[in-house]
Amino acid sequence: MNKSFDEIMEEYAPLLESAAASFSDKTGLSRDDVYQTASLALHRAYLTYTEGRGVTFGLYAKICVRNACVSEQRKRSADERRRNRSVSAAVTADEILPGFDRLDLASLTELEKNVIKSRAEGLSYSDIADRFGIGTKSVDNALRRAKNKLRAIYYGTDLT
Repeated sequence: MNKSFDEIMEEYAPLLESAAASFSDKTGLSRDDVYQTASLALHRAYLTYTEGRGVTFGLYAKICVRNACVSEQRKRSADERRRNRSVSAAVTADEILPGFDRLDLASLTELEKNVIKSRAEGLSYSDIADRFGIGTKSVDNALRRAKNKLRAIYYGTDLT
């Protein structure tokens, strides 16, 4: 390629603007953030493009920019889902402590009892995991099962 990257940036500015406009709505990122992602993808395309493979640089650049924006969109969506899942699954001590001594824990497994009691003491997921030699995901799962069982007891519904 005989052009400098500055010349490429100037020539492909409309592509970057288009990507920024299109993907900023989809990703929840600002136009500037998407423009930066697209610019980095254009730079990678500039560095990795090989002539003589039957694809023009313009098409290669367009594919690289689009793929980078789609990847960023997927990453943001996955992060958002993970964040929403952890917020909805989180158990706070305030949810457990009122009337804790009156809870019917007979229907819970030993792990569920230990985990819910530890959470009621104010321990974090990682502290509970360390205490019982399990993963934080196992702590989350045990808390979710315990909450569902206790809700079923209190409200007479099966929420599992």
